[in-house]
Order: sequence, then C-alpha cells, then structure tokens
Amino acid sequence: MKALEPPSRVRIVGLSLVEMLTVIAVIGILVAVATGALGRVNRSAADSKDLQNARQLATVCQSAQSAGVDFVDSGGDLQVTIRNIQAGAMGTKREFAGQVFCVPIADQDIPGASRHLYLRSGLLIFDPQ
Repeated sequence: MKALEPPSRVRIVGLSLVEMLTVIAVIGILVAVATGALGRVNRSAADSKDLQNARQLATVCQSAQSAGVDFVDSGGDLQVTIRNIQAGAMGTKREFAGQVFCVPIADQDIPGASRHLYLRSGLLIFDPQ
C-alpha cells in the first residue's frame, strides 16, 4: 500500500497587504496630482471670465459716452463707476435720448472685473494685465 501524501497547500491568488498598500498610495498620489491640475484650470477659467466682464464693462462705457451717457464717477471711485454701469443711465444725445444703457453683471463678478479696470481722465480703461 502506498503512503498517503500530505495535502499540498493551496495558494490563494490575490494581493498581499504590501501590494494593497502600494496600490492605495499610488492612487492617492494620482488624485493629488489631478486635484492640483483641476485647481489651475478653475483659476484660469475664472481669470478668463473676469477679463471678459471687464472688457464688456469698458466697451459699454466707451460706447455709451458717444450717446451722451456718463457713467464715470466724478470723484474717481471705480466701484461707484461700475455700479453706475450696472444700474444703467439714460442717453442725452439726439437719437439716444431716453435710451437706457446698462450691463447685466452679477455682484459677485464685479470684484474680479475691477482688477482689470481703472479710471483715467474721466474714462474707464480696460487693462488685461
């Protein structure tokens, strides 16, 4: 009679603890890198929006001056000037008399836009820097 052989150990296929921790660490690093990249994209999008809002405010202000509308605050306060543009004003020259000029811009967009605007000699100037 043959001697009985001891049963062979069955190896379970899977990941060891070290391998699992390594995978978790790699995933954590990838998430950190992706989060940083997303933050830069969001800041870039916000800057583009601020530039567009500032350009729009300056363009409306300059166009309205030809219609006899003066949005610029005589005291040189940029925030008052922007509020005047937002609230609107009526033209005084010929075909524009009584016509209201304004820009629908949200209150939360004003601080970002004002970073790219300044007043000079009664004009609202757009500066993309």
